[in-house]
Amino acid sequence: MHLPSSHVFDVRSAKGVDQLHHANSVATACQFLRSRALLSRGMIERLGITQTPQDSDDIDRRYGIWFDVFMDSLDIHHRARRANAYGPVLLVFSIDLIDRTGTGRLWVTKLNPTKWAGKSEKQRWFQDRDDLEENFMLGAI
Repeated sequence: MHLPSSHVFDVRSAKGVDQLHHANSVATACQFLRSRALLSRGMIERLGITQTPQDSDDIDRRYGIWFDVFMDSLDIHHRARRANAYGPVLLVFSIDLIDRTGTGRLWVTKLNPTKWAGKSEKQRWFQDRDDLEENFMLGAI
């Protein structure tokens, strides 16, 4: 379920989110830097450029999110107190990126897609602004 980017920005800001994080491998992060953009795994594949395989690749294809870019509201490396499974490189962006760029609509997951098996759409995605305001908690898994 997509949400207007302004709703995501407002709710996340009110809940104390001031940064967005994207973890990846060195090889894949270098492709982002060369391209001057975060790219979905599907787009990198389509462009025929190098990326490091991830355990979640088959899941991303199965759920139709292969061409989506995922960002976290916190530093997973720090929370887990270990290297992130997606890679050691952490790209950090101000949440103002959402507000400044007018990205349009965003989809916000409630769970990592690796935990979606057997879950309904309502359990996978925040459904609307009210759902996001009531149920989003910074640091929740």
